[in-house]
Amino acid sequence: MWVPQKNVDDDTAEGRESGSGAAGRALECEGGIHTGGGSGSWSGSDGGATPEEGLKACFDIEQPEVPEYGYRVERQERDRVLYSFDVKGRTKIAVVVAKDRPGRPGWGPETSASCDPAELPADYTDTKDYEVRNDEQGNRVPVSKVSSSAAQPIASGRRPTSRSRTPPPGPSAPQGLWAHRW
Repeated sequence: MWVPQKNVDDDTAEGRESGSGAAGRALECEGGIHTGGGSGSWSGSDGGATPEEGLKACFDIEQPEVPEYGYRVERQERDRVLYSFDVKGRTKIAVVVAKDRPGRPGWGPETSASCDPAELPADYTDTKDYEVRNDEQGNRVPVSKVSSSAAQPIASGRRPTSRSRTPPPGPSAPQGLWAHRW
């Protein structure tokens, strides 16, 4: 289950894929990987005594913008466990927890990856600051493709989630009216 990961400081689809190791390979996204990468170090009091506590530590340490419920063991080895969060039988979030890695005592996150928030259940995304929209056929549009301008404001008035509050190049739009992959 161990897949080499490259520690890249590259927020591109290729960077997220190479940085997310086995977690990224486990995903079954409609599009590319939305978020993904490896974990940093933590102290002895942060790691868990079991793989389940390692998954909980992932949410405490990494604070990812994904559900903290509904994961199942997809694969287990002596010192690694792959957890997946499935939607309609397809893996949309994957977390690999590992035991006693250098600078990471106990069980805790090794790599994680997730698909676009539009691929997650609406009952989850509707409670978060995502602006998931539907196309003309009623299909959810990936958050990374949602954009808006002064000419086409977001109907709900909710601000799309974005880690960067810098507007894209081009004509200026009022702050908070755009979304892009983060």
